[in-house]
Amino acid sequence: MLSRDPTEALVTVSFTLEAEDAARDVWVNAPGYSSAKVALTRAPGAPPVEARLERAGALVVDVERAPDTDVRLVAERQQDDGAWVDALHIECKYPNADDRQFRLFLLVSGRYRARDAASGAATETVEVDPARGDASVTLDLTRHGLARGVVVGPEGFDLSTARVIVEGVEAPVAHVA
Repeated sequence: MLSRDPTEALVTVSFTLEAEDAARDVWVNAPGYSSAKVALTRAPGAPPVEARLERAGALVVDVERAPDTDVRLVAERQQDDGAWVDALHIECKYPNADDRQFRLFLLVSGRYRARDAASGAATETVEVDPARGDASVTLDLTRHGLARGVVVGPEGFDLSTARVIVEGVEAPVAHVA
């Protein structure tokens, strides 16, 4: 059974297991709505299980980057206390929307930013509200790069406190891992 609540932008799906089905977890999906995991158990006379799916929106990220640069985007949602939590990871070489755009979708209402997992560069914060359509941001990776190497030192020296200095860049290095 499927019902829609237009005042809350929710979809409710209810279903029961047939007698021959085993207990299991099921992911419930609907186009334009968040996913929900529900636990189904087989029990005689068990009531239907309901899954409430919240309407979901998208964050469209216009990525400015050098040719053939892989993109590892993370959609981060801002919590009430100001902390950021990962909401979605996507790793692509080619855009999944228009020319330079990556569409991060099935995000519930909230404040989001997109962050490149490789460089740490992040966009400004925007409000994602499914009722208003897609939110858009730009991520400039042309000024970011990734330096890879090996830090070496004398045997027995604790390299965990070593500093890495990158020369020849105009802006300070944001993060070294």
